[in-house]
Amino acid sequence: MSRPSIKRRYSKDEFAERGDAIYENDIRPQLQPDDAGKFAAIDIESGMYEVDENELVACDKLRVRVPEAQIWMVRVGSRYVHRFGGRTARWRKLRVARFLVPCPAGAKQHSPG
Repeated sequence: MSRPSIKRRYSKDEFAERGDAIYENDIRPQLQPDDAGKFAAIDIESGMYEVDENELVACDKLRVRVPEAQIWMVRVGSRYVHRFGGRTARWRKLRVARFLVPCPAGAKQHSPG
């Protein structure tokens, strides 16, 4: 199923500002704890939104309601929709070692990240 391309009507900065404002002021207070990790597709013009575990399904549901939606995507409970890159092998070793080797008395434990 091909998705029609919708022309963006706002600058990137205005798009982000509007999307974040709608999410923080109108949507976030209505979300439930079991929505954590799901995707919220938000139309930055109408304020309408859809939440789903699959980002494409959330967008499709919103486009049924608002065919020309200017969609801003948010992952509930996260600062990022997607995270690019991974953690380094060194970080993973440190993290594993922190749980396997007891910390000497009086030493501070640091969490990496």
